[in-house]
Amino acid sequence: MNNISVRFCVGCGYLCDEIHPEGGQPLWIDGHTYVMKYGVHWSDLDRRDDTCPDCARVFAIAQHGAHPDAPRTATTA
Repeated sequence: MNNISVRFCVGCGYLCDEIHPEGGQPLWIDGHTYVMKYGVHWSDLDRRDDTCPDCARVFAIAQHGAHPDAPRTATTA
């Protein structure tokens, strides 16, 4: 079988289902669900490192020290 290019979240290990996502939107799912859904083997997957939206938010919080959606407060020196 040809290799299937799939986005792999470096934070949680989920794979992005862009082949036939439920609801028409790409969905990040666990690897077991992905390989069972498409009947592929792990060796068929060409993983591309990426970050899912949930892990991207966590990384942003860790990097900047605040939730990116939180209101910003003024600081005084």
